[in-house]
Formats: sequence, structure tokens, C-alpha cells
Amino acid sequence: MYREERLKGLIKKELGWIIERRLEIPNSLLTLTSVEINKHSGIAVIGFSVWPLTNSQKALKILKKNQNYFRFLLIKKINIKFLPKIEFVIDTGLANAAKIEKIIIEDKIKK
Repeated sequence: MYREERLKGLIKKELGWIIERRLEIPNSLLTLTSVEINKHSGIAVIGFSVWPLTNSQKALKILKKNQNYFRFLLIKKINIKFLPKIEFVIDTGLANAAKIEKIIIEDKIKK
């Protein structure tokens, strides 16, 4: 359990650094939000959010195009026998929270 949590933290930290330094998504701010590792399939699912939300699909396309390159760089950075394959997914949790907050604020204004 501890090893898995440590690996998640390392992947998130190092991949965040790699993306920040080596990837350019025009007019966007990309944030890694989560890392989940499936032991059975050997896949690390990386959740991310993008601001503005309209650039999410473009960011996903760029990340998927570069995922093997990111894995190669991670293997060089993290000294580990087996590094799971990387898969990116859009994390809509923050967007949903913002929508709910907006609805609550509008509701309070109406009252």
C-alpha cells in the first residue's frame, strides 16, 4: 500500500514537472489532479483539468499523442523496474464543483 501511494506521488510530481517544461498547450493552464494505478492491467490513469474548459479535448489529444514519450522520460527519472503505461483522462470534478457553486450563488441572489 505504501509503495503504491509513493509511486502515485512520484508519478504526479515528475510528470507534472515534465509537462510544465516540455509541453505547450496554447492559451491553457493544465493541472494534474489524480493518479490511479491498476495493478492488474499495469496502467496508470492520470486525471487532469484544463482552464479554460473549452481546451480540454485539445489538451487530451496532445497528451495522448505524447504519452509514450512521457513514460520514457518518467522511466529515466524514476528508478523503478516496472513503470505502468500512462493513460490520460479529463477530470471534470472541478468543473462540476464550479457549476454547482454558481447555481447556489444564483439561488441565493434570487432569494
